Amino acid sequence: MSQVCTKLGVRREVLEPLLQMMREPASASELMPVAGQTNRTRFKKNFLDLLIGMGAVTMTDPDSPNSPQQRYVLTEAGRKTLEGLE
Repeated sequence: MSQVCTKLGVRREVLEPLLQMMREPASASELMPVAGQTNRTRFKKNFLDLLIGMGAVTMTDPDSPNSPQQRYVLTEAGRKTLEGLE
């Protein structure tokens, strides 16, 4: 689990609530305040893209990554990662 925190450059106190929110599909704008982020582009690059690349999170509509309806949800690997934090 510390590998995930290190790769993202975040503390466990930030990552755990972020992953918990993604147990159910959540939009980037819903997730940003949890991570203490205000810049959507930076949040996507520094958090969401890395979590997706690690296989912990997936998009609900991967064919339209910039859709205003886009949501992010934990994968099975993401759920296991979250269990390791709890």
